[in-house]
Amino acid sequence: MVVINPTIENTLELDKLQWSPLLTAHKKRSSIVEVSSDHKYLRKTKRRRGNKRDAEFYNLAFWNSLLTNYRIETGSQIYSPTPYIAEGKDLIMEYGHGIDLDRLLRSGGVGTEDMAQILRYIGQLFKIKNNEGLVHNDLGLRHLLVNGGLFTIDLENARYGNGQSAIENEDLAERIKKLLPGSINDEINEGLSAIPTLSLADKTLAAVKSIYGERANFYLRSRYRDMPAT
Repeated sequence: MVVINPTIENTLELDKLQWSPLLTAHKKRSSIVEVSSDHKYLRKTKRRRGNKRDAEFYNLAFWNSLLTNYRIETGSQIYSPTPYIAEGKDLIMEYGHGIDLDRLLRSGGVGTEDMAQILRYIGQLFKIKNNEGLVHNDLGLRHLLVNGGLFTIDLENARYGNGQSAIENEDLAERIKKLLPGSINDEINEGLSAIPTLSLADKTLAAVKSIYGERANFYLRSRYRDMPAT
């Protein structure tokens, strides 16, 4: 079965795109990552069963919708890729522009004010995850892209965390501390304080299910079935 995001006006246009390997293209776990010639789309080709591909598609749809809801409600600047098409071995999604946080921190070329703003974005992400009890399950510095906000990628294993969100956040903060001189707590706390305590996961799940139907419900229920009722 082909899964298509209904927000795409003309999927035939995607068939005409030329693809080329990313600078970070890799064959890790049998996956190949390419970017379209117009730098709008990313294609992830992976040898796996269709249900694994679809699970990633719907999970991306959930996170993209959740973070969009948070931007509307709170003015946060946290993003994730929009999924577009799941077909065969391919998953096509929005290409996340930006420099990954690991490379950025190691470059030593970030000014004090810019670094403070990035840390506030980190705090925003932490608060959103804490609000909803969610874990990324691979929250490394290379999975956070900086470009006028924070673009979170590689969400295929993300799910309800059953109390593990704060632990995952603290682990990432410790990794950042090893690469930065001085304290980072004040800026991260500013980001945390900028996001009110909310619960938008139920609203988001309902919206995604209304767009994609029972098939989305099947995949998302397995990831978020332990979420407490609100």
